[in-house]
Amino acid sequence: MKVVASWSGGKDSCYAAHKAMQGGHRLLSLLNFVSQGGGQTMAHGLHPHLVRAQAEALGLPLVQRETTRHTHEQELKRVVTELKGQGLEGIVFGDIDLVVHRDWLERVCLEMGVTPILPLWGLKPEEIVSGFLDEGFEAIIVCTRADLGPQWLGQRFDRNFLEHLARLGMHPCGESGEYHTLVVDGPLFKHRLEVNGGRPVLRDGYWFWELSGYGGEG
Repeated sequence: MKVVASWSGGKDSCYAAHKAMQGGHRLLSLLNFVSQGGGQTMAHGLHPHLVRAQAEALGLPLVQRETTRHTHEQELKRVVTELKGQGLEGIVFGDIDLVVHRDWLERVCLEMGVTPILPLWGLKPEEIVSGFLDEGFEAIIVCTRADLGPQWLGQRFDRNFLEHLARLGMHPCGESGEYHTLVVDGPLFKHRLEVNGGRPVLRDGYWFWELSGYGGEG
């Protein structure tokens, strides 16, 4: 099936795309939404240029559109209608266990005439994070909830971090928004995405890692 991946830049959307491709689906492009005005991505608060650099490192086309929380469904339907003209048949999502969101995306996909593909759905969270690391993906932490503190920002997503989450009783995958990641390397990548430091910024109850530079070598 010809598919696009709903793309945040983080581990779950990346691993879901990887699993979908392992399952025989053909990934046409990545689909990413940014806030109206283009200041940051809707999901993880990343600069849109960073996601474009990530797509280049992956060697995949990126479809990036502006939206708001109120117009997201409308914009999603608009872009999917355009992509169906290129043969799109399904959309890959990184959802794990939030039933309300799955109900929403299944309804929207039905209305658009495309198939929702959820390779991670129903898997144990520990299985997902272990599989992501074991298969050679690498990510850094770019956002944490205020109660986690800024000390993890810019650090590698690894088992040390996961052990810390477990001690706090937090979801390993951060399904309640405890943290977000940026994938910088792994099996899907043509070359590594290099990030060159940053600074912590507190905004709306979350710490964000504002990167000072990024790039890579082809």
